[in-house]
Amino acid sequence: MRKPDLMEIVFHYVNGQHESFSIQDPNESQLPQQVKQNLRQFLREDWWILELPEQTLFINPKNVLKIEIRPGIELEGEGVLKDVRRITALARTR
Repeated sequence: MRKPDLMEIVFHYVNGQHESFSIQDPNESQLPQQVKQNLRQFLREDWWILELPEQTLFINPKNVLKIEIRPGIELEGEGVLKDVRRITALARTR
């Protein structure tokens, strides 16, 4: 169960694997705002760097197909579709 002061980010890779991370901030009211401010810049980087307590992780964004963030954050600006609803879950064709 997710704590209120945590956000979860899930990276889905081109090889079908995925991994998730929590982003924690002691001031939970600032967390979504910080993520919104930094997200677009983060996505433009050649390598994504995550500082974990036990290691530093470098992710090559060319290997990432999709990123999920929970709970959702409200973004504004060019390239953002608002008020979108999922109709069907992702399905694989055989």
